[in-house]
Amino acid sequence: RDGEIPRQALPVVRQDEIGLLTEALNGLQAVIINEEAKAAEHAANDRLRRIVSYVPGIVFQYRLFPDGHSAFPFASEGIRKIYGLAPEEVETHVRPLRDMMHPDDVEHFQATMHESAKTLAPWHVDYRICVPGKGTRWLMINAQPERDSDGSTLWHGFIADISEMKAMSAELEHYRDHLEQLVELRTADLEAARAEAVRLAMAKSEFLATMSHEIRTPLHG
Repeated sequence: RDGEIPRQALPVVRQDEIGLLTEALNGLQAVIINEEAKAAEHAANDRLRRIVSYVPGIVFQYRLFPDGHSAFPFASEGIRKIYGLAPEEVETHVRPLRDMMHPDDVEHFQATMHESAKTLAPWHVDYRICVPGKGTRWLMINAQPERDSDGSTLWHGFIADISEMKAMSAELEHYRDHLEQLVELRTADLEAARAEAVRLAMAKSEFLATMSHEIRTPLHG
């Protein structure tokens, strides 16, 4: 009671009334410890949410369980801006997020995730989501995995919206291709002009040679 003895399970000497009471106290103590741990974890998560609330994108913990299902034990408030979902909606299952993924990117997303879980290599992947009212957005995941004691894989990382970067890249690619076409067209024009100049030079030389012969002949005569 005074806090001088570390909190621990009391020994059960014999199965009488005192023994049953001791077991009950031990059980109660285990529940209290468990609830205190949950409260501490919840408080830590609240502090972390406040810290990262202004960080662009989503700061997250993502867990892949041995049975194949996955969840976000932690996701920052950025998930509301990108996905339109509350962090609590993905704490037990990621189905709401998977439903928004572009069908053409699902296979690649799954392949990179399982490869990272298998090798514990960093997980990097770009993928698209289709958000109602916002259209298609490009996202990027950058996360570091670790193996948990229960066989699950836990990633710590962030998700960034790279839609603007992808659009700029596509625009630059378009300009580059257009520039290549212009260069090819200009090169063809220059080659045609060069060929025409060569033809004209040859015609001039032939004309001068002919005229020189035509002039010299009567002069000799």
